[in-house]
Amino acid sequence: MKHTTLKTSDQGKKNGEMSCPNCESSIAVTFSALLVDGKLKCKNPVCRTVLHLNRAQSQTAISAMRELQHGLKELA
Repeated sequence: MKHTTLKTSDQGKKNGEMSCPNCESSIAVTFSALLVDGKLKCKNPVCRTVLHLNRAQSQTAISAMRELQHGLKELA
C-alpha cells in the first residue's frame, strides 16, 4: 500500500479540502470521513483514489478531533 503524507496547506483549496496526490482534484476532509469512515475519497470519478487513515498511529489526533467535535456541538 502506498503511503501519502498530507500537506498542511494546499494553496487554492477551500478550508476542509486537500489535493488528491494522484490527480490534484479536491478531496473533502471532514470529521465524518476521518472519524467514522476512516478514509478520504477523491471527488474525481476517473481517479477514485482512496486515502485510508492509519488509526493505530493516529490515536492522539483522533482523540483531539473527537474532543473538538464535541465542543463544537456544545456551542451550536
